[in-house]
Amino acid sequence: MSPEQLYEYLLNTLQPEYEKKFGIKRSKNVMNISNLVSGKASYLYHWNSYRENPITEFNLALIEGSSFHAEINQRLEDLNRHELSWTLPFEWKNQPFKDITIVGHYDNILPVSESVLCEWKLTGQQKPSENGLLLRAKRQIATYASILKLKTGVVYECFAVIASKDVPAYKDDSGKILRPRVPGKLHIFKLSPEEVRDGYDFVRLTAYAVAREFDK
Repeated sequence: MSPEQLYEYLLNTLQPEYEKKFGIKRSKNVMNISNLVSGKASYLYHWNSYRENPITEFNLALIEGSSFHAEINQRLEDLNRHELSWTLPFEWKNQPFKDITIVGHYDNILPVSESVLCEWKLTGQQKPSENGLLLRAKRQIATYASILKLKTGVVYECFAVIASKDVPAYKDDSGKILRPRVPGKLHIFKLSPEEVRDGYDFVRLTAYAVAREFDK
């Protein structure tokens, strides 16, 4: 086995594509919720980028995030994949599809109650609101909660929990501390009913907007 062959094996094993990991065929009418939360322009950009350049680079942040979620699941003794899908009615005119299917998987229903839904994010940012991280997390969990409500009738309490990683102290060559260590922190945000409604509406309307672009 060559180093190149081993690299390809490790890449496909350690960071499989979402579609492969969850057995979903990549298609214009099947849309990933975690991508829709960033809006139409971002969704189309990443769709076209992947089509032109399939993923070939090792992504350590992705591995860290997966390990973080795996550790939480182990501590909670929650090994369920929590896969979700929902059909949005849409009439395709120029594509051989029926409707739109949005797919995703929620993180955990915490064992403190049957209706506490949690979305975890791991970041190097100290401020969760930077770069839209918190907003995207809220849209994501809002969509999961809304789909679960449509399926089960249960109204969930939604929490976005963002874990900021430690920032090590920065020292000069003499060992003098120029910047003290910043410890990691859990930032916990509870969504209001309005945020749940608006988050799902954003994802749903983004899916329709993307479909209209694909159908041109």
